[in-house]
Amino acid sequence: MLKRDYLENQLDELSRFLQRLLDKLRLGNDLGTDKTLNTALRNEYGTHTLEDILAIPDEQFLDVLLTKYGYTPISMKIAADVLYEIREDAPFNLKTLMLYEYYVAHTTSLDMMALQRIAKLKKLNIEQGTRNDE
Repeated sequence: MLKRDYLENQLDELSRFLQRLLDKLRLGNDLGTDKTLNTALRNEYGTHTLEDILAIPDEQFLDVLLTKYGYTPISMKIAADVLYEIREDAPFNLKTLMLYEYYVAHTTSLDMMALQRIAKLKKLNIEQGTRNDE
């Protein structure tokens, strides 16, 4: 029970940190965001950076995050929010979409922002696929 409480507190702390980071991004206050995010990831998980996450092949993406890095549905949502805010370019849309879909499928709460972002990312992926086919 103590271990679970400790882990929940750690996740809450990471969530607050990432929320502050997202708030700074929204204000255009980008002060080495990738470096800050990488530091937060290393402090929380001790093993990986943003580049490590993005380098995971799509077909192994969720399995690696779950088994190797110990992500939970909440961790997936936090990662999705960060990627959505700082990496809106095409190569990262699929990974962001996968994170949001996992979160929605594995939680009982209704998160309208996540659902809206899923719809937007699906639309972007369809449009990109159409452009790539031309």
